[in-house]
Parts: sequence; C-alpha cells; structure tokens
Amino acid sequence: MDGSNPQIVEVSLTLSEIMYGAYAGIGRRVSAIKKGRPAYYGLDDSANWQIDVEGALAEKAVAKYLNLYWTDSVGVAAPGDIGRLEVRSTKYKDGHLIIHKSDPDDSYFFLVTGIEGKYRLPGYIRAVDGKLDAFWECKKKGRDFQYYVPQNQLIPVEQFNA
Repeated sequence: MDGSNPQIVEVSLTLSEIMYGAYAGIGRRVSAIKKGRPAYYGLDDSANWQIDVEGALAEKAVAKYLNLYWTDSVGVAAPGDIGRLEVRSTKYKDGHLIIHKSDPDDSYFFLVTGIEGKYRLPGYIRAVDGKLDAFWECKKKGRDFQYYVPQNQLIPVEQFNA
C-alpha cells in the first residue's frame, strides 16, 4: 500500500457484456430466493436485485480488465468471484472497499465503483492487509461492523499480477 492512486482505471462493458452479466445476477437472485437466503451483513432486502446484478457486472468488469475468464457462477461456492479473486462494488464514486471479518485473509479484493456498465477500478488489497483496526466500523445503524478500506489505501490495479 503506497497510499496513492492517482490514475484510476475505467472499464466500459459492451451492451452484450451487460446483458450476459445481468443474466448471471438475475440467476443469483433467483437462486437466493429459492434458498430463502436473507440479505447479508444487515443489508436492506429492497436492494437485493440491484446488488446481485451490479455485483455480477462488476465482476465482469474486473475480469475484462485483467483478461481473465469469468465463470458467472450461480449457486456454486467457488474459491472466488474470478478464480481466487474477490470483487466488491458500490455505486458511490468515493466508496470504500468493504472486507468482512469472515473473509479469507489470503484473498485479494478488488473495489469497483459505478453502475450500468460504466465502472472504475480504484484498486485492490489482500484481505489481511485491509483488516486493520483503523478501518473497523459500522457506517449505518442496523448494519454489521466491517472493514471499510479507503480508496487511497488500495494498490492500483495496474500493479496486479494475475
């Protein structure tokens, strides 16, 4: 972590990539409904569709940038979102990367900001390096405590070696 990230990578998905990714997100939501799975980490159930679809699209964006195969898995516990990599997304341009206490320490987490196929990749971090007391907080009443890693603490995605 060098604390600086002057140039943030931007990734635009094509309309067919958006369609493909959205189908994966819809499949994930339907699978969750079938299993009766509630929203995770104290999230509001009203955002489930948005979270699943945008989450899948964010994974697609990272895979596209890194030139990695994205499996678009539905209902299958894989080692990560893209191979061994994890992706967390937010619609907020200045959003933080959220890491949960239960996340594997040796996993790499990528932050994606944006919506509807227009994304920014501010950076990534290994979970253990983001699990610092300084980042441990609860941002909204009723939500779980999590690690909120600021963008300026992320490693630029250009430095990642797949």
